[in-house]
Order: sequence, then structure tokens, then C-alpha cells
Amino acid sequence: LLNLLLNARDASPTGAVIEAAVTCQDDRIALTVCDRGRGLDDAQLARVFDPFWTTKDKGSGLGLAVSRRIARDHGGDLTLARRQPGPGCVATLSLPAHGPGKA
Repeated sequence: LLNLLLNARDASPTGAVIEAAVTCQDDRIALTVCDRGRGLDDAQLARVFDPFWTTKDKGSGLGLAVSRRIARDHGGDLTLARRQPGPGCVATLSLPAHGPGKA
């Protein structure tokens, strides 16, 4: 979650509002973080989870890859998509509501 918020801050212009929301649906909890950055094209979106790939001048390119791995290790997932309408991206972190392997 911290990584998603920091990425949104870095992508957005100074003073922009970053939106975060939590939704519960059936046995899943989803947290979405929406930035106001310039967004990503199709080629960039296809690579955002590749280790060591980044659009930032400074950065390791590991944040989203590691975050997605952690989410998947806990029975969840992390996705990134264009924000519609308008510029920016939407990161969605989804996790089981009861933890992995629990009912």
C-alpha cells in the first residue's frame, strides 16, 4: 500500500489530489489508488511489473514487481490500468477478505 501511494505521489503534479478507496465484494477486499499523472501508454503498461523496469529518473524498478509478488503470495493480485476518464493510472490491490486458505 505504501508503495502504491508513493508511486501515485511521484506521478502526480504538486498539489494534485490522490484518490484511495476500499471496496469489499464477496470474499475479496480491493484497495484502489488513483493518481493524476500523465499516464502510461500500452507498451509501458505491459512492462510495469517487469523487475528493474521504470519510468522514473531515480528508482530501482522493483517496487511494483515486489508489491505484486507479495499480493500474490497472500492470495491476491495487483493490477495497473489507465484512469478513465482523464490522465493518470489506477492501481488496484486485491486480497482475500479472510486471508489465504481461510473461509
